[in-house]
Formats: sequence, structure tokens, C-alpha cells
Amino acid sequence: SAAQSDDVNVAPPQWVFESAKDGSLPAGAILPIGIFSSPEMQLSTEQHTRATDLATWSDSQLPETRVSSYRETKQLMSSVQAAPAFKVLIYASPTTMSYFAALGVDYQQNLAVWQDFLTRHDIIFEVVKDVDVLLYHRSPGVLLLPSAVALNDAERNALLLYRKRGGAILATWLSGVRGALGEWTGFDFMTQSLNTGVVGDTRQDKDDVYITPYGDSPVTHQLAAGLRIWTARTEGWYPLRLAGVNSAAAIMDWSRSVHAGKAHSVISYNERVLTDGQASRVVVLGYPGRTWLAADPLAMDAIAYDALTWLARR
Repeated sequence: SAAQSDDVNVAPPQWVFESAKDGSLPAGAILPIGIFSSPEMQLSTEQHTRATDLATWSDSQLPETRVSSYRETKQLMSSVQAAPAFKVLIYASPTTMSYFAALGVDYQQNLAVWQDFLTRHDIIFEVVKDVDVLLYHRSPGVLLLPSAVALNDAERNALLLYRKRGGAILATWLSGVRGALGEWTGFDFMTQSLNTGVVGDTRQDKDDVYITPYGDSPVTHQLAAGLRIWTARTEGWYPLRLAGVNSAAAIMDWSRSVHAGKAHSVISYNERVLTDGQASRVVVLGYPGRTWLAADPLAMDAIAYDALTWLARR
């Protein structure tokens, strides 16, 4: 690391990949190659997602609408922001930062997207890198994990205890799928700590580039059901197919095709009631924050704001 003395010879980690100058990720950098091709990773989605409901809807029931105008959207967001203020704690995992640095990718971009969003909407936030903050301090608002793909044991334990204390978490993309040295650890952390499973991504589905929100979801309620939110495809940063307690949106093609045996959920949310009567909420956005750089910014803002206000019980 940069903090180490120059006269100390440190062997390069075994997980160093070829540098990705364009921001894309080398094959196998985050998810092992072919991980979703095995039969055991295939999933019958009926119990995990509401995407199958779309199969019975006609085109007239799925209006081709967008956030009507910037002015109207800003007015709507302003009325929502009238709720009491809350604070967001952004955890910038040193383990994840080191891992992305080894890949030649600037992890700061994932943080900057959220910092910009929170600043624009006058939401108080703090960026922390010390795991002790998570272990001993419960934020009065929401803890944000922006694509924290690599976590060491201390970070995993602190995050688990944070939720057990009733903390709320907003996680984006993959969390804790790699360990302290970048070794593959699987999806257990997401399943156990975030109550969300990962059953696939869109690597093989080049047409599945539209986030399609459901109606009446607490984390997408500002957007019309069936709205198409286009997202860019960047090598290695593909949106996930999730299996969670509740689903708020699907990842689909332009025609909103539903395929049996294919998980469509891309946003998961849940609330866990704890033994002491407290309740902890979690939202997992199955796409990385850098998706905002090319997607409809107003629609992406609406999802993020709805998720944060639900987590903060506003």
C-alpha cells in the first residue's frame, strides 16, 4: 500500500489482473468465469420475483411513460425532501479500494456518483474508511455500501452487527463476494447479511438493458410501472439477477419479455425484525453506481431517493 515504506519489498498480490484503462473489468476479475452457467445456479423465479406478473399485462397496461419533465420532477423531489433530515454514512471499504486499484479501476468513481447525488439533494453524508465506525457507532440514518465487492473478516462482522443493532443498509451491485486478499468467497455475505441472493447477471443477455420498475413499491413509487430505464453495458459491470424477499424492479429487454426459469429481479428490499423488537431494513440495487453515468439521471435519482427515504423511515 501507499502507506508502506519504499524500502520494503512487498510481493504483488496473486489477484492482480491486467489494467482496465477504459473502466471495464477483466474477465473473472469480480465473478469467476462461467459461475452462472452451472445447473445449480439456475432458479425458478416464481417465489423470488414478481416479474412473471408482467406476462399477463397488455401493452395498454404498460404505458410508455417517462419522468415527464425536469421541472415537474424537481418539484416532486422537493416536496418529498420536506421530510425531516437524515444522515447517510458512506462506507469506503479499504479492502475494496485496494482490490479495484489492482484491477486498474478507480473505485472513487463509485463513491463520487453517490456523493454527487447526496449533495444535489441536500442530504447530509459522511464518508468513512474505519471499520470501527461501523462496529461501535450506529448512524442515525442509512449506511451505504457502494459496490463493496471485497470485504475482510472484520468488515463483514461489523456490517452484520450493524444490522443486528437495527441499522439500515443500502447496498449496490455486489457486496463481499471476495475476501481480504481478493479471493473468491461466494454470495454467502449477501445472503446472510443482506437477505438477498445472486442467481445470475446479464452478461449473456445483451438485450436486457432496461430497468423496469413495478408499481406500488416503496423503493420505486415515484416511477410508473413498466417504465423503461435504459442502462449502458460495460464489460464486467453487468446488472445482477437477484433472489430476495421482495422485488421492486426487473432487468428486461425493450419488449419486457418474460422467460421461464430466468430471474428478472434487479432491486431487492426487505425488513428483518430483530429479537429485541427493532427492525432493520435493507435495499440492494443490483447495478453499480457508475450505471448513472449513462442512464436516465432523473429516473435513477428517483429510485435512489425512494430507497433512502424508505430505509430512513421517512
